Amino acid sequence: MYIGIVFSLNYERDTLLKGLQENLLKAQDQMKRYVYHHPRYVQLEVRNSMYLKLQPYRMTSLAKKLNEKLSYYGPYKILAKLGQ
Repeated sequence: MYIGIVFSLNYERDTLLKGLQENLLKAQDQMKRYVYHHPRYVQLEVRNSMYLKLQPYRMTSLAKKLNEKLSYYGPYKILAKLGQ
């Protein structure tokens, strides 16, 4: 009796997780297509200032901030162009 209930709950959970995963992949694909069709080209020149954006989980070696959600550092001045 209880085994049938457990199997049905597991089946419902698996179908729900499969649907959520399909929705997530669809949303990721849509975001990817938008980025590829609407590229943002930025030309930075020497002596311009810019902010550096870091992802929070990569900021372990940098100084601790009061609000870890803010991940912009700078402004930094561009001193030279490389590769041209």
